[in-house]
Amino acid sequence: MHSCEIQSNDGPTKIPVDQLISPKQIMAAFDVGGRTVRRWAKSYGWKEYRFSHKVLRYPREQVEETLGVSFGSEAEY
Repeated sequence: MHSCEIQSNDGPTKIPVDQLISPKQIMAAFDVGGRTVRRWAKSYGWKEYRFSHKVLRYPREQVEETLGVSFGSEAEY
């Protein structure tokens, strides 16, 4: 399992990358825009993980739990 150190709201953290999901994956699954994903993230209190100022990921488990879906472990985005 691949893990890396990333910057989160709580500081540097190590987390397996297969446990994260991109906003693009959420947008594609629900046919919504980026603003909607950001609004959901804020409303549901999803933890944010940043690889850089452009690359943002959310914990897959939190997203699946709050939206009632399963994205699987094969992320392509």
